[in-house]
Amino acid sequence: MTQLQSQFKISNTQLLLKFIKQKYQNTIIVLSTNNEIEILEANKFNLDYIILDISDSLDDKITYLSKISKHQIAIIQQLKFNTESSL
Repeated sequence: MTQLQSQFKISNTQLLLKFIKQKYQNTIIVLSTNNEIEILEANKFNLDYIILDISDSLDDKITYLSKISKHQIAIIQQLKFNTESSL
């Protein structure tokens, strides 16, 4: 975001996103979030989606975070695989 603000000489994030949406009409703007505070901050912006990167899959947590977001959410969850084989 800082690089775009510098490139277009627009320091206000709201105005920058509005400018990008007008200049590049087919652009989808997505912000990655990890927790409630970041989702509430993302709610201030004109975004198309947020990505919710979660470390656990508690349905209640996902439901709650989805409800507080004003944007559509894509959920990413890291999976851990056991690479050791037992013989």
